[in-house]
Amino acid sequence: MGVRRFFALGLAAGLLFVLPSNAGRHDTQAPGWFRYALGDFMVTALQDGSIDLPASAYQGLRADKIEALTKRAFALSANGVPTSVNAYLIDTGAHHILVDAGNADCYGWKLGGLTANLKAAGYEPKDIDIVVLTHLHGDHVCGLAAGGNRLFPKATVWAAAEEAAYWLDEKNKATPPKARAALALYGKDFRTFKPSDAIAPGMTIVPAHGHTPGHTAFLFESKGAALLVFGDIVHNHFVQFAHPEVSVMSDANRAEAIATRQTIFAKAAADNTAVAGGHLPFPGIGRLIKDGDGYVFAPVEFAPKP
Repeated sequence: MGVRRFFALGLAAGLLFVLPSNAGRHDTQAPGWFRYALGDFMVTALQDGSIDLPASAYQGLRADKIEALTKRAFALSANGVPTSVNAYLIDTGAHHILVDAGNADCYGWKLGGLTANLKAAGYEPKDIDIVVLTHLHGDHVCGLAAGGNRLFPKATVWAAAEEAAYWLDEKNKATPPKARAALALYGKDFRTFKPSDAIAPGMTIVPAHGHTPGHTAFLFESKGAALLVFGDIVHNHFVQFAHPEVSVMSDANRAEAIATRQTIFAKAAADNTAVAGGHLPFPGIGRLIKDGDGYVFAPVEFAPKP
């Protein structure tokens, strides 16, 4: 007897047959990419992976209060606070601009999901013609390389002049060797910019110093829509939106980082400008709402179409 005939007879008799499932348990996620429409531009958020940062990494509030804020959001485990590592591809039609390149395997963190997610989103590394780096920490730079070669063979890579002068100084031993090696692969295709430079139409360089000496945000605008990709302005969204005065241990200049964060938050909220962060929960895109002395982050929600 065929399966359809078997079920037809069962239904006619008022019986319900439940067949056992052989699917087993699945624990893999969908690829880490997300589309966001920006006027005529298409933004694709790309996740490189996630790391755990300790609650003790933050300063500016009592440790117990920082821990309480994080626990209240169910975001603190024995390993620390899960922290996404994101990059953003802006397809302007004329250019494919990648903001930051992910960690790959720097610092001993095994991330490196950016390439697979880029391909899952419909792009190839050879499609990227411009890479702009918010700063030269390894988790934004090391992903420029793969297997000892340039991951993006046709790309010009850009960083702030102040950033390159500091991190690429031979006397500065703090620069991760893998980050330096990744940049070196690009030779003359690694270039530096000043705030007044124009790298691509629709993109404005926004100095955001403090986290590092040349930390930079990038404003993308098309047909009245705007998105500020602000790099490492925020590492712990549960704490730093409500308390912009809280800094992270990796801030090179704590006072400057705090002032920059407060300025960027205030302007983004006042102008209703969408923001995207390198360490916000993926996809890391949303808007800021002023709330007392702090802000509330309203993340973008998934939709079938951008």
